[in-house]
Amino acid sequence: MSRYEFAKQNNRPVFRFNQPEERGVYVVFEVGSYLNNGNLAIELCSAHTGEIYAPVSRNLEKLKSDHEAHIKNNSECNGMARFLVENDLGLLCGNYKDDYPLFWFHPHILRWLHPDSPRFKETKNKSKQKAA
Repeated sequence: MSRYEFAKQNNRPVFRFNQPEERGVYVVFEVGSYLNNGNLAIELCSAHTGEIYAPVSRNLEKLKSDHEAHIKNNSECNGMARFLVENDLGLLCGNYKDDYPLFWFHPHILRWLHPDSPRFKETKNKSKQKAA
C-alpha cells in the first residue's frame, strides 16, 4: 500500500488497495459532494470496470471544511485510514463521530485524484463569479 504502487489511467492515479485478507484491488477515487449539505463525498471504484468498490466517506454531520470527511475504516474499507496516510493523501484529524475518523484531504490531492470531478467545476464557477 505504498504511494509508489500506482499507475495512471485516463489522467487519474490508480492505486492498489490491500485489505488484510485480500491480494489487493486496483482502484481510482471518485470525488464529489453530498446533495443534502455539500460535504465531500468519496468512493473507491474499480480501475478496470468503473464499478463502485466501496464508499470511503460517511455523511454524518455538516463539516466546516470542504476538504474534510468522516471515513469508513471497517468492512470493505478495513485499513482505509492507514492507506490514506501512507499514500500522503491527507491527515487523520483524530476526531471521531460514531466510530468514523475525521480525515483532512490535501486540496491539490483531491484534484489530482479526480481532476474532472463536478465538485471542482462548481468551485471554478464560484471563483469566477466572485471575481466579476
